[in-house]
Amino acid sequence: MDFNWRSPVVPRVAFLAASIFLFCFFAFSERSWVYTLVFLGLSAYQIKLLIAYLDRSHENIA
Repeated sequence: MDFNWRSPVVPRVAFLAASIFLFCFFAFSERSWVYTLVFLGLSAYQIKLLIAYLDRSHENIA
């Protein structure tokens, strides 16, 4: 199976990884706790969107 770089999953995973990295950066530094909560919420929302996208693709296959 060939990998399709135009797949919408690739940018979603990239943005998710970046937001998790920023969440960890702000959580373990002496930065503002507001940024920590923002990136935690953003990561949770992106996970929700990724799961919904994968569920839709599985329904289309079925």
